[in-house]
Amino acid sequence: MNAPCWLSPDPSRLTGSLDAHLRSRAIGRMIEHHPSLGSTSDRARELALAGAPHGLVVWADEQTRGRGRLQRSWVSPPGKDLLFTVVLRMRISAASVAALTPVIGVACARSLRRLDIPVELKWPNDLLAEDRKIGGILCELAAADENESCVLAGIGVNILSQPEDFPPGLRGKATSCIIANPSAALDRLHILAALLRELELTLDELSAAGDEAIRRDAIRWSATLGRMVEVDAMDEHFSGLAAGLAADWSLLVETGNQAIRRVRFGDVVHARLPDHAESGAILPPSQEKKTAHG
Repeated sequence: MNAPCWLSPDPSRLTGSLDAHLRSRAIGRMIEHHPSLGSTSDRARELALAGAPHGLVVWADEQTRGRGRLQRSWVSPPGKDLLFTVVLRMRISAASVAALTPVIGVACARSLRRLDIPVELKWPNDLLAEDRKIGGILCELAAADENESCVLAGIGVNILSQPEDFPPGLRGKATSCIIANPSAALDRLHILAALLRELELTLDELSAAGDEAIRRDAIRWSATLGRMVEVDAMDEHFSGLAAGLAADWSLLVETGNQAIRRVRFGDVVHARLPDHAESGAILPPSQEKKTAHG
């Protein structure tokens, strides 16, 4: 397989390690690397609108204007974590782009769990370890026509950050791979290659076989299902039990009187877990029946 095409001003210090591990067919075969950049998603959008191919990756050691969902800022120390955006050209409708976020979350979890990082999934876009945020995904639509959608998949994973690297207000809420598993052998380039390969494999699986197996992993590793949650959706605020996932990956929340509300967009806050509880609980059969048809 050909080595990836590097658009970095100085790729020599990066290529050897990544080339040795990268096994993807299209995703990551072209990489633009920056020591510092405002936003990898903004740069990827520029390149996508100029005709960048499927699989191009914009990767930065530091972002000065990084962002997550709902226009929240993304804070990461220079050179310690992974911050990148992938241009995806896919035959999906613009309305289906939101459903890509949890699918990409499963791809990230599959990759990181192979490294013995105990990653769980918080609906719709967060990666958690021990109930603290270790990463996140932001999918944005760059362009669409009747044939394909161009999606920007922004991915951030905390790899080597230490507690003192996080802002004081986030130290109880954020973590990193090295904190979650201090004995793990962690190399940013190796992990980047593994994430890109798993992303490609999972999207190939989605295209060829649908999302059944992906959904099973999402439920198995969910930190949200089986927990009480508070939801801010549009102009509504309500709470209930996160009871399941609909066919379109919306979150199903059981509120009072066993009513089920579907959350497609919004902010979900987990209720604090008791010390003895585990997240990602298996739903009892009665709840599975109520949520089976979305």
